[in-house]
Amino acid sequence: MAKKLSKSRIISGLQCVKRLHQEVYHPERAEISDATEQIFAQGNQIGDLACQQFPNGVLIDRNPLSEALTKTEELLKNPDCPPLFEATFEHEGVLVQADILIPGKEEVEIIEVKSSTKLKPTFLKDCAIQHWVITGAGHRILRMQLEHVNNQFVYKGNLNYDGLLKQVDVLEEISPDLKQVPVWVEQFKTMLENEEPEIKVGPHCNDPYSCSFKSHCYESLGEWPITDLPNLGKLALELQEEGHTDIRRIPEDRLSNSLHSRVHRVISSQTPELDPQASVELAKLSYPRNYLDFETISFAMPIWEGTRPFEQLPFQWSCHIEDSPGNFEHFEFLDTSGKPPMLDFAEKLISSLDNDGPVIVYSSFEEVVLRSLCNRFPDIAEELARIQARLFDLLPLTKKYYCHPEMRGSWSIKSVLPTVAPELDYGDLDVQGGQAAQQKFLEMITPGISENEMKQGRTALLQYCKRDTLAMVKLAQFLGRT
Repeated sequence: MAKKLSKSRIISGLQCVKRLHQEVYHPERAEISDATEQIFAQGNQIGDLACQQFPNGVLIDRNPLSEALTKTEELLKNPDCPPLFEATFEHEGVLVQADILIPGKEEVEIIEVKSSTKLKPTFLKDCAIQHWVITGAGHRILRMQLEHVNNQFVYKGNLNYDGLLKQVDVLEEISPDLKQVPVWVEQFKTMLENEEPEIKVGPHCNDPYSCSFKSHCYESLGEWPITDLPNLGKLALELQEEGHTDIRRIPEDRLSNSLHSRVHRVISSQTPELDPQASVELAKLSYPRNYLDFETISFAMPIWEGTRPFEQLPFQWSCHIEDSPGNFEHFEFLDTSGKPPMLDFAEKLISSLDNDGPVIVYSSFEEVVLRSLCNRFPDIAEELARIQARLFDLLPLTKKYYCHPEMRGSWSIKSVLPTVAPELDYGDLDVQGGQAAQQKFLEMITPGISENEMKQGRTALLQYCKRDTLAMVKLAQFLGRT
């Protein structure tokens, strides 16, 4: 039996036909990351908000699809048909469900809802597929609206989200893609009748979305795949076309990028490299040394007054202060009250960093957050700016002077730490990454959480953030060896 297509399956096929084949025949191979789960959750939240604009709307139950198709057509025949959510249509074996359909006398208006703040090319393809199927099913479309998040919206409180979403009519913009839809449909129907296609890994694995089947494709590349070379881009495809899947087998003269050459050299020799200059640079840092890490949260629908969609809002910090070599004191902050934590976060940080020593971070993230806090709180902006001026980013120094085979071309703190302090792993923690920290924080500020859950959650978050700054301490000690 021919496999049915859908809007999402066609979008997957446009990214990579192998991804589409996996979704249809091997969905169990998919690995959904915490980040992807969070995107899904935000999408559902924005979708629900969009539907609230039509309080008399009717939701079409999508299970089973055959009944959803029948129910949609039955309702649309009624001259008093209300707005429909998830209205379901089929044309030439392609199924689509419209986020919102507003019926008219002879035409319908379609609203496709996205939780993004930008109009992306793939969204136009979404709308083109919707248009092709719905018109093919016998319905004329008056307007095709893309409704997305307005990043200029500032939440005023009291659950007032008027202005959070804005609409753009894309009926004209989808015209080029609309002509291609039947071509895509036939192409993917034919592909699905055959064996799994051989597609090489490359930039398309993450564009326009991170593919949930990357592990399946990467495993065929061997123990030291070329994908361990950072920011490889189109070169990944070129190297595979030349028969190279193992980093160690790539000819040295084939890599012109100095970073690629260094990773290639270290992995090929299985010998770490640490330039003594790292110690020289670190020796210039005075004491006390303040090792600092932030955790932030962002909301598609802001919950705190005066904040914007997807704004990075800090709720936790950890700081190891080294008064003299090897003499440490730890300070930390975490607000799980559910109230806006930003001001208390900033004031406690200023109080704890009441010294003149360098503030050591790993990446530019803390600088971005501090700059945002300066803008938000002008009364303490001067004190925050002084902290910002003292920042020393350990990441560029590490990337310049240190490389280890097991880092596999990544200088994230979680890739570097096991190579310099293997006894300090994140595997023993309940929270092991930034996305997980955000999710745990969300759980803790949600009404109804038990006292025991709150206690366990606080402990997990505090341990995780403390581990991040301790990791910087261990890394600085390692790089500072003479």
